[in-house]
Amino acid sequence: MAEFTTEQRRELLEQGRALPPDPGRFPIRPGSREDIHDAAEDSHRIPEGEQDEVRAHVTRWAVHDGTTDALPEDWKVEAV
Repeated sequence: MAEFTTEQRRELLEQGRALPPDPGRFPIRPGSREDIHDAAEDSHRIPEGEQDEVRAHVTRWAVHDGTTDALPEDWKVEAV
């Protein structure tokens, strides 16, 4: 699992690649399959009411970066 500094999290939050609050949750660096995988794995640990937001965030960046192969198999992603 990748470790992020507070500054890295804040930068990714500013770019929309992490979720609020500051300094940023579920950070995803451009093109990082590891970050996609880690964020998807960690998403089940948050309250059920937030899981859809996190799943949408992770999926959005996986599609954008071409790293959908790092998503769990049960997270169906249609080709765009």
